[in-house]
Amino acid sequence: MQSNQTSVRLKRLLLTMLSFALVLTFVQQAHAYTFTILDIGAQAFTQANGINESDEVVGTFITVKGLLKGFRRDTKGAIAEFSVPDASATSANGINNSGQIVGFFVDASGHTRGFLRHTNGTFTTIDVPGAIQTQAFGINALGEIVGTFKDGSGFHGFKRDTKGDFAAINGPGGFGNTEVHGINDSGEIAGSFTTQTDGQRGFLLKPNGELTPFKVPGLPTDAWGINNSGQIVGFITVTAIGPPFITQGFRRDKNGTVTFITNAGGVLAVLQGLGINASGKIVGLYTIGTGFLATP
Repeated sequence: MQSNQTSVRLKRLLLTMLSFALVLTFVQQAHAYTFTILDIGAQAFTQANGINESDEVVGTFITVKGLLKGFRRDTKGAIAEFSVPDASATSANGINNSGQIVGFFVDASGHTRGFLRHTNGTFTTIDVPGAIQTQAFGINALGEIVGTFKDGSGFHGFKRDTKGDFAAINGPGGFGNTEVHGINDSGEIAGSFTTQTDGQRGFLLKPNGELTPFKVPGLPTDAWGINNSGQIVGFITVTAIGPPFITQGFRRDKNGTVTFITNAGGVLAVLQGLGINASGKIVGLYTIGTGFLATP
């Protein structure tokens, strides 16, 4: 039995090495960023999810007591934590230039629901009609909100307009596994969908309904943040065998050129790009359990 387990581990290690070698062959386009580690005190986990044009950052962290809470980091680096009232968990995912924040929380009944946090600190609950759960991820300057909801047929994206009306978003083929994560001020939307034949892909959805799928570089692709220049950040899953899983962050420019996010010196890092602003600053999850702010 032990010999079989050792053989499986060796096969997994070999596949992981081969998969990461595949990524290395695509690093002709790479950009070295200066990283600022975002770690909320002595907490167990921090993830930075969104950034606005003033470099204000929002995200989530797990306290030493195991509670999931949201945070906002201002331009001076000061951290303010918050939770939706009476929630057992809160995740802050997106912030616009007015300081409005969106995310999701788990209520007292155990249901996952979206929220909009207004600049005065009050909350509006976001529930897609008929959904089992709702998660809000992005908000633009107009107050349009995007996210993901789950119903009996699977996961779908949504857009909530300024009147509070919802529109569902699905990837090609109608397969029930679509997630929407980001929206810019022009109404361009970034997200991901999964097909039964081609796996997971990122996509760009324009206001006219034109949807452009993409893979980076042919591997399972998650697209998250999008800025006003049309640049999209996200990550590829180099190997799905785990845990741990190996991911690599990327930036996709408006012309389709893909650049990997690297450390100083051009070294690939295991990270996930989750938000980007007009200055090209990127936030996300770096290594295991640490948020980051990457400055070009």
